[in-house]
Amino acid sequence: MKKFIKDNYKLIILFLLFMILGYFFPIVGDSLKWSNSNLTEIKQAGMYKFFDISFLSSLILYIITKIKIIRILFIAIISLCFFVVLKNIVNKNNNTLFYMGIFLFLIISMDVFKSVFVYTPNFVYLFLGTLLLLLIELFIANKSIYKLSKVHLFVIGIISSLIHPSITIMLVIISLIYLIISIVKKEDREKYLALFLGITMGSIYMMIGVSSLKRIIYLPDVALNAIEKVIPNIYTGNFIIYFITLALLLFLSIKIFIRGNIKIKIFDLLSVMALAFYAFVFLLSKNIYLQYIAYFLNMAGSIYILYNANNSITFKRKISLFYLSKIIYIILLIFMIDISPVHNFIIYVFDILIILEIIDYILPNNFLENVWLGLVIIVLLTDIYIYKDSYVKYNELNTYVKRELSCDNYEIKLPIRYKLDNLYNYIPDSIDYLNNYKKYNDIKTDKNFYMYFPE
Repeated sequence: MKKFIKDNYKLIILFLLFMILGYFFPIVGDSLKWSNSNLTEIKQAGMYKFFDISFLSSLILYIITKIKIIRILFIAIISLCFFVVLKNIVNKNNNTLFYMGIFLFLIISMDVFKSVFVYTPNFVYLFLGTLLLLLIELFIANKSIYKLSKVHLFVIGIISSLIHPSITIMLVIISLIYLIISIVKKEDREKYLALFLGITMGSIYMMIGVSSLKRIIYLPDVALNAIEKVIPNIYTGNFIIYFITLALLLFLSIKIFIRGNIKIKIFDLLSVMALAFYAFVFLLSKNIYLQYIAYFLNMAGSIYILYNANNSITFKRKISLFYLSKIIYIILLIFMIDISPVHNFIIYVFDILIILEIIDYILPNNFLENVWLGLVIIVLLTDIYIYKDSYVKYNELNTYVKRELSCDNYEIKLPIRYKLDNLYNYIPDSIDYLNNYKKYNDIKTDKNFYMYFPE
């Protein structure tokens, strides 16, 4: 036991910090539905209708929202697994990448953090769903290292496609592309076929209900409207991720220019111009079509720089996979009903992977490992302090609501100190939400009430 603690004390510290952070995440929004539900209600409503087709993720939500300690452990375990897989995709021997991955995730915008990490349903749908997506990409990117059997790939394919419709569609496309590549190259055809069949079977089960399909694929006029939201908002509140990537690419382009021949130098300069053009448009222009042109030129320039910076076949395979995944997901976003900051999460994950891939190429293994660990601990402690205060206020608010209702006040003006919009949403905004809110917080009244903040 002592040897285990000595060898893994860093992971244990992070595990405990993620547990403490998870303790202060309240059950709000749709989470209340799962926490209040019971097997009799599910049976009466019908399994598919109640679980809204995303069966596996909804089943997980049903379990983890019932018992707080299970939810806390789930958040801590999935979080660490996520960043371990992130590191292993790039270089399993470079521990610095593990801490860098956590740090880069923790500094993304509060809107994305609260939507993906704090809000339990999205943690399952997107965080767990992306983890399973990364497990598949771990095999594709490093198939010579992680030798999974056909059975393993088939099972992973089924499970990963049962979490969220957008990830399901993305997996079908990626697995089909790599199946075709494997057939053409005559490499690992049976394994890619097993993966594709597993994902296809899971996706068929996922898409049985029309309502689930409508969430993703929508009408052309709505898609045209969504075009105005995808690229223009892709880095909203997350400028630091973009500028870190830009700085690293510029560093690599200088190295390429110094050592390259005249042809490479010309294309290198054109790539840098594409990066600069996107930076200019990103900061100063509001023209939507110009933003799309600049973004994809930026992507092309980035790929050229990365391809010429490192001649490793594995490196190029991974870079191709990351950018292919980004392009597929951006196209999917255009056909989604609602676009919000939470939908940019998967794009950020691939941006972080690209950053880690460049860092791994530039710096030696385990470079300043303990410094990065220290930074992660500081940021986690800061988040714990912020959410602890929010959690206390959230419980005070529920007490305040009960007191107002005991005085027959059904239009409740909330004190401004309880406004937690920057952390997580909790004010009931529909009858279903209100009923679940009353049931979960043991508010004994048959009357509906209205909660609001003063302007």
